[in-house]
Amino acid sequence: MTVRVEASVVLRTDVHTAFAAVIDLPFQERWIVATTLYPLESAVPQPEVGSRLAAFTGVSGIGFLDIMEVTVYDPPHRWHTAHQAAFVQGLGIFEVTDLGDGTSRMVWAEELTLPFGILGRIGWPLVAPLARFSLQLSLNRLARLVDRGILPDSVTTRPLP
Repeated sequence: MTVRVEASVVLRTDVHTAFAAVIDLPFQERWIVATTLYPLESAVPQPEVGSRLAAFTGVSGIGFLDIMEVTVYDPPHRWHTAHQAAFVQGLGIFEVTDLGDGTSRMVWAEELTLPFGILGRIGWPLVAPLARFSLQLSLNRLARLVDRGILPDSVTTRPLP
């Protein structure tokens, strides 16, 4: 069974800067809750289709390792990854839309194949609110960083209005 969970936030920056924040792995660690990212295979410092990365999500060494491969890379609008770990499988989707007024909307969605068969389907209604909360909390952290003018090193910062 595949389920979808998503969250979104309006960022007070242009679509190019917002997208740069999404693809910068070291910067992601500043806003994605309890996650450390590791590039695995890539010929370039930024993701491209076929690049692989790993993410450990957890606290004090308790959590899970997620292996992902970039399946869509369409700057500055879309970055999709296929989750390939034993525990997490499905599709991670980051999409950035230009709102036309110097702001952009970031949507983070996860389309996941539930593990554990019937137990996963029974447990999903309990886990879904936590998953949604985690995505939204992460995006809210990103918005606060952007509002304070804190951006990835790969982006030339500019004062916010």
